[in-house]
Amino acid sequence: MKINSSKSRANTSGLTVGALIFAGCALYSVIISFIGLYIYSFTSDLKRELAEAKFALLDATDATQHAVANEKALTHAVEANAAAENAVKRLGSASGTIKSHQITHDDDSIDILREMDEYMNRERLKKIAEKHRNEYMNAQPFPSHVFDGIFPRRMLLKITEEHPESALVDGCLPGTTNEACAKGEVKGQKFKSRIDNDKNMGFFTKLFMGYIKSSAFINFLEILSGIQGIIPDPHYTGAGLHFTASGGKLDIHADFNTLLTHKLERRVNLLLFLNDDWKPEYGGHLELWSRDMKRCAQKVAPRLGRMAVFSTTDFSYHGHPHELAAPPGRARRSIAMYYYTPDRPKNECRNHECSFESNFTMWHSTMFMQPKCGSDCEDEMCNHLPVPNPYAD
Repeated sequence: MKINSSKSRANTSGLTVGALIFAGCALYSVIISFIGLYIYSFTSDLKRELAEAKFALLDATDATQHAVANEKALTHAVEANAAAENAVKRLGSASGTIKSHQITHDDDSIDILREMDEYMNRERLKKIAEKHRNEYMNAQPFPSHVFDGIFPRRMLLKITEEHPESALVDGCLPGTTNEACAKGEVKGQKFKSRIDNDKNMGFFTKLFMGYIKSSAFINFLEILSGIQGIIPDPHYTGAGLHFTASGGKLDIHADFNTLLTHKLERRVNLLLFLNDDWKPEYGGHLELWSRDMKRCAQKVAPRLGRMAVFSTTDFSYHGHPHELAAPPGRARRSIAMYYYTPDRPKNECRNHECSFESNFTMWHSTMFMQPKCGSDCEDEMCNHLPVPNPYAD
C-alpha cells in the first residue's frame, strides 16, 4: 500500500511540474506576446512619427523654398521700385526737353518737318546748286557762296529754341570740355564753345544735322563746288553747334586740313547762322580774307538763315576777328559742318605738299593769321554782302 501511495505522490508531483511548466510556457507566451505587441505598437508609433517628421520636413522645405522665392521677389520688387523712381527722376529732369521735343497735333511740329523735307527735295537743291555754281567758282577771295533762305525759318527757330542764347554761362556752354570751350583768349579764340555730339543736341537740331549729311545735300555741294566724292564728317570734329558770347571772337585762320581718324582731306565748309533780330552793331560778321592777308574780300552778317559755303584749302582764310559787341545775354550762334574727300589738288596745299601724299604726316591744325594791311583795312576794303533778308516781315 505504501508503494502505491508513493507512486500516487510521484504522479501528482509530475502533474504539478508539468502544469507549472505549461503555465510557465503560457506565461512566457503571454509575456512575449505583450512584448511583441508593445514592440509592434512602439514601432508603429515610431513609423508614424517618422512619417509625420518626413511630412513636416517636406513642409519645412516648401516653406523655405517659398521664403527664398519671396525674398527674391521682394528683392526684385525693391530693385524695380528703385528703377522706377530713377526713371521718374529722369523724366522729371527732362520734362522740359520732352515737352519741347514732343510732336503732337497741338503744335506745328509735323508741318515744320514736312516743310523741311520739301526744302531738302533733291531736285530743288540741284537747281539751286546749278544756278549758283559759276558764282561759287569765280568768287573772291576763294570759291564760295552765301545763301539766304535755303532752309525754312520755322525749322531754324525750333533749333534756336532748343539751344537758347541764355545757355551760355561765363562765355561757355555748361558741360562742354576745355577743348570745346575757350573761356579766355586761347589760340586765337575767345568766349567760344560748341556742342559737338548728338547726345547734347535737341531733337530738331539732330534732324537738321541729318539733313545736311544726306545724299541730296551732298549732291548739292558736289554740283555747287565741283568737288566729287564728298564725305560728311560723322563725328562733328570741330563742327556742330557753335556759340560765341559777348566779347568773344575767332581770329582769321585756315582750318585744320585733315580728318586723321579717317585719313581724309578737308574740302568744304558750311556755316549757317542762327541769330534772329541781329543788329549790325553787334558785330560777329564772317570775314573772308585774301591769300596774302592784305585784303578782306567779303564780310557776311551772321543773321538767321544765312548760309556760307566755301572750299577749304591751306589758304582759305576766314574768321570773325572783332570782339562781339552784343548786349549781355546775346550770343552769336551758328551751325558748322565740314566735308571731306580722300585726296585734293596739290595747288590747295602749302608748298604743293598735301597730307594724303605723305600718308597724312603733312597734316596741320588750325593756322591763325594776322592782317598785313593795317588795323582798319577790313573796314575800308571789305565788301559787305548786300543780300536781302528773305525772312523779313
